[in-house]
Amino acid sequence: MRFALPILALLTAAIVTGAENRIRNGSFEGNTQYWCAAGELVDGDAAHGRFSVRVSKGHGLRSMPFRLEPARTITVALWAKGAGNVSINLSPANREVGQSSGWAWAKKGSRGWTITSEWQRYSVDVDIPTIDAKGGFVGSDHGWWDHSSWIVMIGTGSEAVQVDGITICEVAGAEAFVPYAPVELSLTAIDLPSYAVNANLLDPVVPITLRAGVMNTADHARHLTLRFEQRDYRGERVFAPAIDQTVELAAGATAVIDQPITLAGRGLVLARVSASEDGTVIASSNQPLTALAFPKTATAPDARERFGASVRSVHLAEAARAIGLGWTRWYGGFSWGAVQKDGAEQWNWPDQAMDDLSTRGIAPIAVLLGPPKWAAGPDKLPKDMADWTADDPRWDDLSVHTGWDRYVSGLVGRYKGRTIAYELINEPDLGHEHWNPDQYARLARRTYRLVKAADPQAPVLVNVTWPGVSGFTRNLIDRHGLAAFDVHTFHNYTPGELCAPDGVSDILKYFAACNGGIDAGKHVWFDEGWLHAPSSLDYPVQSWYRLDAPAAAETAVRSAAGLIAAGLDKFVTFHIGYGKHGRSWWDWVGSGTEWWDDHGNPTVMPGLYNTCANFIGLSERCGSIDAEGAILHVFHDLRGGRGVAVAWTTGEAAVHLPADGLTAYDIMGNPLPVGPDLVLPAGQRPIWLVAAAKTTGTELAARFEPLRKRVADDGGLRPPKVWEGSVKGAVEGNPIGAWRLDQVWPDDPMQWSGYQPMSWQGTSWQATDHAHGGQPSARDAKGSIQLSVRAAWGGNAGQKLAALSLTAPAAGKFHLTGSVRIELWDGRGATADLLVLRHADTASELARLALPDRKPVDIDQHIELAAGDRLSLVPGFRAMNQAGTVIIDDLVLKPEP
Repeated sequence: MRFALPILALLTAAIVTGAENRIRNGSFEGNTQYWCAAGELVDGDAAHGRFSVRVSKGHGLRSMPFRLEPARTITVALWAKGAGNVSINLSPANREVGQSSGWAWAKKGSRGWTITSEWQRYSVDVDIPTIDAKGGFVGSDHGWWDHSSWIVMIGTGSEAVQVDGITICEVAGAEAFVPYAPVELSLTAIDLPSYAVNANLLDPVVPITLRAGVMNTADHARHLTLRFEQRDYRGERVFAPAIDQTVELAAGATAVIDQPITLAGRGLVLARVSASEDGTVIASSNQPLTALAFPKTATAPDARERFGASVRSVHLAEAARAIGLGWTRWYGGFSWGAVQKDGAEQWNWPDQAMDDLSTRGIAPIAVLLGPPKWAAGPDKLPKDMADWTADDPRWDDLSVHTGWDRYVSGLVGRYKGRTIAYELINEPDLGHEHWNPDQYARLARRTYRLVKAADPQAPVLVNVTWPGVSGFTRNLIDRHGLAAFDVHTFHNYTPGELCAPDGVSDILKYFAACNGGIDAGKHVWFDEGWLHAPSSLDYPVQSWYRLDAPAAAETAVRSAAGLIAAGLDKFVTFHIGYGKHGRSWWDWVGSGTEWWDDHGNPTVMPGLYNTCANFIGLSERCGSIDAEGAILHVFHDLRGGRGVAVAWTTGEAAVHLPADGLTAYDIMGNPLPVGPDLVLPAGQRPIWLVAAAKTTGTELAARFEPLRKRVADDGGLRPPKVWEGSVKGAVEGNPIGAWRLDQVWPDDPMQWSGYQPMSWQGTSWQATDHAHGGQPSARDAKGSIQLSVRAAWGGNAGQKLAALSLTAPAAGKFHLTGSVRIELWDGRGATADLLVLRHADTASELARLALPDRKPVDIDQHIELAAGDRLSLVPGFRAMNQAGTVIIDDLVLKPEP
């Protein structure tokens, strides 16, 4: 790293050409857009242009993210004046990476100066590291950073500092301000109500004033047309007529243009200003604005509400009410450590928190955990239970009163009759929190009895960190855990879909199977985590998020609707904002779930959740339609008393649906035009379809039913699309018709005597003997058959083979077609085969198909069978220490003439 000494300069600096400034609005012309915590704009006292910014003592500026390619030398410069100090700090745009790599907090990419009362330029030359063979540099090994997104922070010391002309470019030692573009243009709204008041959710009837700052950085005058528009969340649909203003700008001049507007769109609306010269757009800037399409005003909780989010402050609880959220987690002090912080006889009831929420129609999920210091034992259990072993009879004896018992009974009893849910422990399966399965199961069963004794109507929740049936959940159920909860919750943080619908339906099937095939009456909630939503300000989105703002919005709707249709009861995300500000630097990581950006603007999330809550927040499931090229999930909206559906295409072609009697909305709640039919746009972009009043969801589903994809009746035999058992440990349901799922043991596929039907284990068919790591097993998955198999392993002889078999119903010649692939998850190399076998009086091999990893192979065999012959498809390995899932698609056995 090299440092450049301060240089005295004129108040208006010259412009350097041939360089590219990575920082937008580095001279703060008319506003501080694209800068966070930006301080006070100063008009008429500037080192460059017309404006500068005064930053109060001890505070700073943080820039938007920008791209810096590795192995470059970057000059970071600014102009400053005042008393005290100013500093520059360049860092990766992810605090975890910035800290671990040593760039953040005035380290590698930093320099500070003592400044004077006159404008001076201060700069530092920074060498951006080379990316090594591992795809990063020392300390940057983090999956949520793309190795090219950076920020710059400008800090002050003990006195206020005035700054201007910030430049980041690859012209090392450049001695003047480098403009971002020939015309610098930025747009903001000057009369937003503020994040701390109402989270900047706007009343649409109150006009908003847009302010455009435009600077001509060229060396000649410009005649520009500024066009103000309102566009949808994708920036495509225009909601209102454009408003044009013309402006003449001398070389180096700045103009500030105000334009009042009344919002014409709902949800997130992009207010946009563009600058045109001679009919060509040469610059533009966006300001996101949000007015909810269906604002809510609940005054009491309704336990049936499906959507929620963790909130940190009363004003965010008020925003949550307006959005239509009915649940929250982590609000208020419900933990043992908060309720009895100072001793067994001292109680700190979260009454105010309960009132904050309930008067806004929000119910808390109170997490029961602790203990406080005075009650803590040497491990997870409190000290008066620390010696309770797994088989200790005191676990089942409620006449023994522990500190935990008094806390749980006291808390639940105090709020008896109010809408509240109690969740035992946070993430007990996670590494740093991991509980002993025996102790956890015992504590869960005891806590369930305590809660129900104090309030029989209060739901009791248990929790894991991943969707689906985890080993931790299996351990709980195996220890009589069905008697320990009403609701099973899961968490997940992911840059894409929350989870497959199977993650919900599988666990409900598992509970039923563990209950003798009878619905266990359990529910599944999602109540922490999920998706980062980028700001809709027009700066580069960090590529590690994978989704830009429109894609994040559409993913959220697809996940919420699809999972609720699959059986999810509540959809409660993690923290959506802070008490005093929007997103912080900390949230530029995978777990950042905030719904407000660095500037306090709502992202796409408040608008789309408001629409989801309006249409299906109080709803009944009425079915899902897998149509040709589209998915439709149908509900009965209890709030509106009508059927609603959310629909999207599954491919890259638009799909036409019958539109008679339907109203359509985009995901922000804006009405869409409907003609004789309705066009679902290509690219998995969901829209809402609302039936006429008094048309039920059941009636709407029946209307869409003819759209369901049908398999042509060509006389072919196909595996069942839904192949499930009912009772855990039983083979009932296998075989189904002519089809059977078998374990092959001993592992000689030529010996039919070794084929035995596998039993149902709640989510798949599995072998109970001669298994290894859950293999062999089999299941259906959206029309595919999946066979999980394992090669021989050291210390565990024999392959763990699964087979799909068919008994020929009649003699004849047949054509077997389909495709097969293997997805290896242990071992490497293409060492797997699929055997196609016929078992009659003797066995014969009809085909042997080599299976490369993750590459489909066609099945295309002409076969002659006698009635009762068995046709088997058996995958196997040619090497040890491999395992994978073999996926068989579109399999059909057709008779030939």
